[in-house]
Amino acid sequence: MIKRNNFAIAFAFLAMLTLTCGSSEKGEADMATSSNYEDLVSLYKEFREFAKPKLINDVPDYTAAAVETQKLGLKKFQSRLAAIDPSGWPVSQQVDYHLVRAETNGLDFYHRVLRPWSRNPAFYGTRLYGFRRIPKMPLSEEAINDLRMKLQAIPEILKQAKGNLTEMVDLSRLTIYNKEREKAMLNDLSTQLAKHHPDLVPDVEKAQAAIDNYIAWIKENKSKMAKHVGVGKENYNWWLKNVWLFPYTWDDCWAIEQREYERAVSTLKFYENKNRNLPPDDPVKTEEEFNRLWKQSEDYYLNFVREEGTFTIPDYLVAIGPEPFKTWATNPGRYGPVNDFFEQLGDRDPLTEIIHNTTGHNFDGLRYRNDPRPIRGARRLFGVDRVRSEGIAFGLEEMMLQAGLFDKRERGNEICAIAMAYRAVRGMADLKMHSNEFTFDEACQFDADWCPRDYVTKYSFTMMGHKGGTPNMPGNEISYLMGKIQVQKLIADRAMQLGDKFNIREFFDKFFEAGMTPIALIRWEMTGFDNEIKKLR
Repeated sequence: MIKRNNFAIAFAFLAMLTLTCGSSEKGEADMATSSNYEDLVSLYKEFREFAKPKLINDVPDYTAAAVETQKLGLKKFQSRLAAIDPSGWPVSQQVDYHLVRAETNGLDFYHRVLRPWSRNPAFYGTRLYGFRRIPKMPLSEEAINDLRMKLQAIPEILKQAKGNLTEMVDLSRLTIYNKEREKAMLNDLSTQLAKHHPDLVPDVEKAQAAIDNYIAWIKENKSKMAKHVGVGKENYNWWLKNVWLFPYTWDDCWAIEQREYERAVSTLKFYENKNRNLPPDDPVKTEEEFNRLWKQSEDYYLNFVREEGTFTIPDYLVAIGPEPFKTWATNPGRYGPVNDFFEQLGDRDPLTEIIHNTTGHNFDGLRYRNDPRPIRGARRLFGVDRVRSEGIAFGLEEMMLQAGLFDKRERGNEICAIAMAYRAVRGMADLKMHSNEFTFDEACQFDADWCPRDYVTKYSFTMMGHKGGTPNMPGNEISYLMGKIQVQKLIADRAMQLGDKFNIREFFDKFFEAGMTPIALIRWEMTGFDNEIKKLR
């Protein structure tokens, strides 16, 4: 059985231990009875450094010995955290306490359950290499040295991976897909380096050879890999409750995701009937058309938000520049042989994507970079802010539909409904994969089969990108829809609490002010309702 991290029990035990041990170790005794917020901030700063893997010659160390050392060190952080009593603090500071608790629980779950360093062959990729895109050429001397170290680390990382992966699950297709993309990126990098820094080309070639060798090793060992990649329902529920501070279970999510899929498809069919006499909804054909449509749509949307008073857009948030947030050249679908899902949507009407990316993720990123709070202003580890991030980005899509944004963009309402349906499909696949009813490949097939209009293809860039994050992050794909559900619930709670005094702009401004925080904590801070957080303790 999984042991839950119970603050009340842990604090009582440590307090009793302090009394019985006397004052022989006064420093530890003082920590055991701390109610000082600054102790929490100090612990958090230490923990964030501790959670990083140790680097040996620029190579992250995930060997068994290093992992065991971190696991033992984590227990000390958990004990220190349990010894801090936040009960007399303002709610805002108690929220910070729970954020720290959630992240320590996340690292605990990684060690107890996920163990990606020994289970997931796709774990050893670009995030560990230290770069995910080609730097702008020519490079400074400092940048040359940095790139050389990163390139030289790739063979060592993949060599270490073969020794670490002692309990592999079958993510062979994802791993090979990712490695082929890495090779393509290195090919492009080599071409540019040949023009500007040819002395780095041999390092690129060694990295490519190491990737080829790793691909061959994955293929040789596929028969030894466990078929299912999920964590199981019990572990999934523990993660949702103790890491993501999320008040729903696997079963709750399945019922809601399935119902929302049915509602979205039904909504789509009514829009299609309403729009049946409109001209065909053909996609744009050229980069010029795309950029013009995107920029016009972005301006239209931001003006709508200002005029309708949906939420405040401070000046520092409008830092998008004259070019579209997402350009033709960087549209991910154009990397594949066929149009990808978001390309299918954005080439017809990009409003839904603009809502999600511009006032969702882009504005969120600008907000947290301008947030000076020592705990609240940090980007969360282990996806603790995932439901908040994707929930509001996705939730605003439908909320803007309800607000009238698409009244003059009739075909856009169909695009919005398709996006709603596909997020539900992805959520259902996530749930079934982690309950071990689907393999990774079966989850991909489910996505392709149930997406409206066949807009997503199996093993496409979009699908592999989203599915690739799910094995290491349970709930990765329920975060969109279930986050929206939480935001809608909070709107209802606040509206009923305030009655005629409720104002949508004030609601969203306060919501965004709370930062990248689980929505149950935002609800507690905004309304004073603590029933959800009591369950999550």
